[in-house]
Amino acid sequence: MNFYDRLPATAQAALDAGGIDSGELESAFNLPPHAGLLLVGSHADGRATATSDLDFLVLLEGDEELPGVDVGDTISFSYGILERKLVLLGTQEVDLEVMHWRQLPRFGQSLWDLTRLSAQSEYTSTSFPVFLLEEIRALNRLRTGVPLRGIPRVERWRADLHLENLALYRALSCFLNAMSWIEDAVNLKRAGAADFGPALAARVGAEELLLGTLAYHGHILVDLRFAAHYSDVWKKSGDPTPGALDDMQELLFPQTDLLADYPDRIYELAVDLFRFYDHDGKQAGLTTGIRWFGRNRWHLDLSFLGLDSS
Repeated sequence: MNFYDRLPATAQAALDAGGIDSGELESAFNLPPHAGLLLVGSHADGRATATSDLDFLVLLEGDEELPGVDVGDTISFSYGILERKLVLLGTQEVDLEVMHWRQLPRFGQSLWDLTRLSAQSEYTSTSFPVFLLEEIRALNRLRTGVPLRGIPRVERWRADLHLENLALYRALSCFLNAMSWIEDAVNLKRAGAADFGPALAARVGAEELLLGTLAYHGHILVDLRFAAHYSDVWKKSGDPTPGALDDMQELLFPQTDLLADYPDRIYELAVDLFRFYDHDGKQAGLTTGIRWFGRNRWHLDLSFLGLDSS
């Protein structure tokens, strides 16, 4: 079976509309024999429209390289842990993102360390690992993409990088970031700043809380544009969701006459979300991590964490 046959119907339709046959696609990428290949992006996660581009992720090891494609026009550039090649095949734009194993072991170690939080065992790390947004996006594409070729490599990378902990990492990172922004908002308000300044800081905190809640449900995003889509997905799935997020538009775009109380509202949202996470338990270790990394971190009322004040 060639990888064209593994593509979902929307991706096949996009290729057909661009006049690209399966043989042309197979030869165009010029992949090493054992390279992994996944379909990623909107065609992989069900958000594709008639104008969506095709996105692929290529996995390389050792001395493997992707020298170029055999047909079409190509633009190449690098960012983070990826090399990106934009390829025009006929009228269809194809985005090839190339990832090499040599750049990845540190992510696997950091994600493995979070297993101790999930197991409720002793956790001794004093610093929280920081992944760039581009790195989170790339790892999530590896986690959720549709394997097309080199499937044993895809499965091994997913296991060795402990990508099962990526949702926990993202939810924890977002909550910690949110609390820092909320602290800034509260401090600005206490210092007598005009309502607009504290409200801006609080809104960034609200965005982080929202993205963290999406990650908690397995939707690890770095783009808030798709929040409403995934909110609908989780509601239809029957997963328990915090009621505070029922109206995201009002949460993120408060009315002008409500700005004065907005920082306090977002702080209360953080408290409610922590209690929701603690009760729901979908991501084991999340509230343990918030307590561990939040201990003495913020000058706010942290009684909701349930820490020993001594």
